[in-house]
Amino acid sequence: MVAVLIRLKLALLANAFRRSPWQVVGMALAVVYGLGLTAGALAAIPLLARQDVEFLRAYWVVGGTIAVLGWAIVPLVSGGADMTLDPRRFATFAVPQRAMLWGLGVASVVGVPGLVTVVLALANSLVWSQAAPRVIPVALGCAVLGVATCVLASRAATAVLGRVLATRFSRVAMALGVVVPLAAFVLLVSRATGRGPVQLDADLLPTIARVLAWTPAGAVWAVTTDVEAGAWGFAVARAAIAAATLAGLVVLWSRGMRASVESPDDGRQGSAGGRGLGLFARAATPSGAMVARCLAYWFRDARYAAGLAIVPFIPFVLFLASGGHGVLMLSLGPFVAFVLGWAISVDIAYDGGAFWMQLANSVPGWADRWGRVLAVLVIAVPVEALAVTGSLWATGRWDATPAVVGMTLGVLLVSCGLASIMSVLFVYPVPAAGENPFTAPTGGAALNMATQLVGWLALVLCVSPLLVTGIVAVARHSTVLGLVCLALGVLGGAGAVWAGVVLGGRRLDLTGPDLMAKVVASR
Repeated sequence: MVAVLIRLKLALLANAFRRSPWQVVGMALAVVYGLGLTAGALAAIPLLARQDVEFLRAYWVVGGTIAVLGWAIVPLVSGGADMTLDPRRFATFAVPQRAMLWGLGVASVVGVPGLVTVVLALANSLVWSQAAPRVIPVALGCAVLGVATCVLASRAATAVLGRVLATRFSRVAMALGVVVPLAAFVLLVSRATGRGPVQLDADLLPTIARVLAWTPAGAVWAVTTDVEAGAWGFAVARAAIAAATLAGLVVLWSRGMRASVESPDDGRQGSAGGRGLGLFARAATPSGAMVARCLAYWFRDARYAAGLAIVPFIPFVLFLASGGHGVLMLSLGPFVAFVLGWAISVDIAYDGGAFWMQLANSVPGWADRWGRVLAVLVIAVPVEALAVTGSLWATGRWDATPAVVGMTLGVLLVSCGLASIMSVLFVYPVPAAGENPFTAPTGGAALNMATQLVGWLALVLCVSPLLVTGIVAVARHSTVLGLVCLALGVLGGAGAVWAGVVLGGRRLDLTGPDLMAKVVASR
């Protein structure tokens, strides 16, 4: 079964090059990125091997832990995990689950992320060649187990969380329930004790490594450092943690896979059945219909919840980096504005096959663009009000209100305007409605990232005059510059939205059928 699934994975990857040209671009970008990352890491190994033992211990544990966490977390917050071999596709073939687990586990390594991880994990074992060459065999064994932990963590996270958190605002609720209280607690403690941001020094990395060595993600890597130090008791304890982690991940993945195969529809988003037309009944204009439709997406489609789920993490990260003071903390509003405003850059791809209904009903392009912008503004405005107020309260810089509000409004409106153009220019593979929102079609994740980077660069260029004015106003405590920033944010942002709606709408009117063909081809 392992050999069969590997051959099937290779055949599907090869077939992707004969489908959508966008998927070919995504695959090519992934290969180039993987080769560049691998070459850079391999070139650094001789330099790392000459470092002292204390640094190597920290590097080995921290680097390995980051790899495991990356495999587990990145698919949940970015393009998703590659699910070329979706277990649901084998539901009618009565494949034994144990054979399926082995086959899919090994086949998961076949691809750019898997091969890059394997090569880097094994090659980095050579960093011990000068300081402790005797532990290289142990490091190789730990590297193999570490790669297995990476793969299992990714599959368990996408299989279990993809079903548990694939409905409505469950992901947002989880983030709000965990991150917001934690961030509020840290903020209050910091204000009470007067502590500043986290300080980086030479002792921080070894300290972090000692803590991570006892975690499920870091224990497998810490076995090597324990053997090198002769701490055999610690080595046995951490080997037990690593073995228990692998066993637990296998159990979680097995249960998630069984649920997805036996009840593939349980993870689908809630439908409007039994609810009538809801918001659509109140839509009397094309733009109103688009607003109602898009708000239904935001409240019922788990794929849109991904952007909202990130929002509660932003103040926590900014507070840890700034200690709750300074310009960095005041950037909370613009950061949240970017996340929410840019979310509509993938709207048409998320529409999928339903986009044909819009074309069939001859919805004007400007109405489509304007309706999508208004829908995100309905959600973004109250969220931004909380973000701006919270950042001003945390820093005590109420005098910076005009500048912060101007930067926030400007970034939000410019993001919406630019995203309105981007979404009709670029369509890349995304999870279909009802699918696991933590998965991505072949080549979709790499193309997603490349397209987003281009859009982000354009956005930075557009808002840089506004941000420079706002930062100078905050730094110099200038009310005049703050008011100038506010005027730039309102007027410039309104102009950007108008341009995005008009230009994006015209492009949609001219290339609607071609855009529909791209959406279908990316599936």
